[in-house]
Amino acid sequence: MCDRQERRRISSHKTKRSREAGDADRPGKRRTMAEDLRAKIEEQIRSTHVLMYCKTTCPFCARVGSYTGFLPPDSLSHCSPSGQEVVFGPLCDATCVCVDELDKNEPGLMSKYLDVLNDITGQKTVPNVFINGKHLGGCKDVIAIHSRGDLARTLVSSQMERDNMSSAPHSYDYDIIVIGGGSGGLSCAKAAGALGAKVACLDFVKPSPIGTKWGLGGTCVNVGCIPKKLMHQAALLGHALEDSRHYGWEVPEGVGHKWEKMVENIQAHISSLNWGYRTALRKKSVKYLNALAEFVDPHTIKHVNSRGVEGKISGARIVIATGKTHLYYIVLTTSP
Repeated sequence: MCDRQERRRISSHKTKRSREAGDADRPGKRRTMAEDLRAKIEEQIRSTHVLMYCKTTCPFCARVGSYTGFLPPDSLSHCSPSGQEVVFGPLCDATCVCVDELDKNEPGLMSKYLDVLNDITGQKTVPNVFINGKHLGGCKDVIAIHSRGDLARTLVSSQMERDNMSSAPHSYDYDIIVIGGGSGGLSCAKAAGALGAKVACLDFVKPSPIGTKWGLGGTCVNVGCIPKKLMHQAALLGHALEDSRHYGWEVPEGVGHKWEKMVENIQAHISSLNWGYRTALRKKSVKYLNALAEFVDPHTIKHVNSRGVEGKISGARIVIATGKTHLYYIVLTTSP
């Protein structure tokens, strides 16, 4: 009798466990509130570029905001409603930042958020910052990274990773193609190269109406600010020579100026800058092409050099940094 009851009890227990296991595996099985909250937080962490859990009254959250540019430096009161994606600050320019102000949730929910975050990260306090699904840390951690000068690099490299430009394989020739070799194009190409992206930079100058051409560096370096300032300095030195007599300097009368010598030396200085820019690109592993670029499709560029030789390259991202050249004015004359 006892053996029969024991067998019945064991059989009943197995049936119950089997039913529970089946319920757990069934798609319609309802999760608990805690499980729903954890799933929501994990999805938010996984899907957001920069994520910061904070409180509106927390001075450490405000400090992280002022150090990093995640939030306005004066307070957190200018943040968007909880969970909305916004853009904040110079370090996060054009970067998706999600700020979740936990104390704006319904009463009692903030402590549940903190419990789940503590279970995930081992950190009990806010601010709690994540970049690309990776836990960056709290106030001390973020400020330490910022103080070392690594925060901007972390944000940029994580954006590249998010855009599949450095970590994920693609079929294009380059991660980034930069069109334009002026101040903006060179800065972009070198920064991307330094962060490990495969970069090509194209620059080409069509000859002016009188046949003038120049090298890498853009309008400012070659025919704009730099030569203008050097010529301005030459003029200032001439005036200084005249003024120096009033300060006791015995400067001979009729000191002359050789225009050709000045132009030659200025051109030599600009040529040295052109070469320096090419060297800087090479040091960052950037491929430089002295060729005119033309779009074939959103990811393909046709380029033609000064000898008319054509080629094609493709890139996952293409940056247009062509700037603008100086203008030419045609003087019209009429016969009397």
